[in-house]
Amino acid sequence: MAAYDQLSFLLRSCTQSLPVEPDWFGCVNQVQDVMKTRNVSEDGPQLALRVVYAPTNGTGAGARFGPYAKDDDIAITLFEQCQGHGPLRWRQSDSHARDRRALAAWPRDDQRFGMQRNFWRAKVMVSDGHGGYEEYWSLMSCAVAAKDRTVQQMKTIVDDAITAATFADAFNMEIAKLHSEEVGGDPDPYAVVGVRVCVPVVCQVLGGRALDAAQPGQALLLCLYPHANVQKFVFEGSEDFNELPQAFFHFCVWSSAGKQMVSDIQGVEDEDGDFLIVDPFVLGPTTQREVPNLGEFVANARGAVNAGSVENLRFETWHRRCGQLCKAFDPHRRSAQVRRACGLGLPSCGIGNA
Repeated sequence: MAAYDQLSFLLRSCTQSLPVEPDWFGCVNQVQDVMKTRNVSEDGPQLALRVVYAPTNGTGAGARFGPYAKDDDIAITLFEQCQGHGPLRWRQSDSHARDRRALAAWPRDDQRFGMQRNFWRAKVMVSDGHGGYEEYWSLMSCAVAAKDRTVQQMKTIVDDAITAATFADAFNMEIAKLHSEEVGGDPDPYAVVGVRVCVPVVCQVLGGRALDAAQPGQALLLCLYPHANVQKFVFEGSEDFNELPQAFFHFCVWSSAGKQMVSDIQGVEDEDGDFLIVDPFVLGPTTQREVPNLGEFVANARGAVNAGSVENLRFETWHRRCGQLCKAFDPHRRSAQVRRACGLGLPSCGIGNA
């Protein structure tokens, strides 16, 4: 592992105040000069981390990766909780369900959905590979319960992001094809406004001065997301309608033949019009159980959904109407005949609105 120069000092300096061995920090050179910054004291960083799990499979134009690679040592120089990150914790509590239908649609049988976590906006210092360092604002998250701060638990969250990013890559290509038909040229999913999933990495805590957040050996998540606010786009069905993330939700169900849903789609619309998505939750094979294709929608005159069709309930609750983008990739959505295009036995995709 290459020497990190200034960054190595920041990590090594944790050993001055913590009962850990210097070798834990992967520093191989003795640093002679004392470096001072406005965010890091001579006592070391707030947290010293090592990346232990970082996805390497490319997900094309659907992913936003941070400058973090496996075995990198990272210094958290500052972190703070932001009021604007509050929506990230909504799925941890039933109190944010506005009606019985929304609450019934949430996958409470899956521990990952309701796992309580804390979220911080963190300033991250990482080696630039040339003897210096760079700083980035990122989103850091950690399970509230110590028993959940394991690498394996955090990996499931990363894998959900990878699955969502794979869908986003295909979805962005569909948008690029539409754009190409209008203006000509080859479709380029990187050049069009689209959905980009911020993919986190799993880090283990090595030490630091803020061990109330997590203890050495415990795992947390870090992803490149500099924004101090998060907006829900697809969560319980009562959100303001944003066509791109709503169409993305529909596309995931349609393209997987109803076997997967990317739910709790949240994040921010950036200055370029892209929707940056953080911490999505994937229902389907990643839940370690077989999820059938969405069956027939059964409702009585009062709108009550058959208890056995929870997948249909989720789709209809979270995606209450289709926009023009839905029709572009699912042209049969208005067919008078029952269709199975996205695994649904429905004449339309929205509840009376498609």
